[in-house]
Amino acid sequence: AGGRSGFGSDAEELRTETAVFAEILAFAARLSVRRENPAVEVHMMSSAGGLFEGITPCGADTLPRPLRPYGEGKLAQEEMLRTSGLLVTRIYRLSSVYGFVPGGRIGLIAALIGNALRFRTTQIFGGLTTLRDYVAADDIAEFVARQVTGPLRPGSETFLLASGRPVSMYEVIALVERTLSVSVLLRFDPHPSNARDMRFLPSALPPGWRPAPLATGVVRVTDRVRKDLV
Repeated sequence: AGGRSGFGSDAEELRTETAVFAEILAFAARLSVRRENPAVEVHMMSSAGGLFEGITPCGADTLPRPLRPYGEGKLAQEEMLRTSGLLVTRIYRLSSVYGFVPGGRIGLIAALIGNALRFRTTQIFGGLTTLRDYVAADDIAEFVARQVTGPLRPGSETFLLASGRPVSMYEVIALVERTLSVSVLLRFDPHPSNARDMRFLPSALPPGWRPAPLATGVVRVTDRVRKDLV
């Protein structure tokens, strides 16, 4: 889970990130040779949005079709890991992740909450009907932790971590307003750069994956943002 890249990153930034990832895999390979037990595990955070942007709905057999350098870079990194020769590899394709960590990257939901509490305007780069599949960072952390600490399973596995319940931008805004009992101030980009829908079928999600409802997650994020502001 590394790199500063995001949806708007250019090809050069992804090349740099991929070069660093190659060094990490080379280190893992050397470590595997040195240890008596060669089962060195590599768990990689990838991007469902980057790989499946604009493809709806996405099922278990849907093939990635990146539309921008970010998705192309993540797909290349996935292939590097699968062909690395390491005995245990796990790839987690994350949908639209939301949460809040002080000093960390601020996503849409945390930005809406933080700006609403301070009566500031939030810039929106999608449309009111744009569909997204939001999943809480806490739920992802719990699932990945179980994979890391669970019984060793040699081989390569790929998990799609989404909610299977897409919501529109309008629904997200309304949910934040209900939770805070305030109206949010918005400014919409006249030429939105991130307005393609993303929708994932529940049948594509892994067994044992139980993401919290979005309403529950928004309450948790609100509590953390309030504490940080205080």
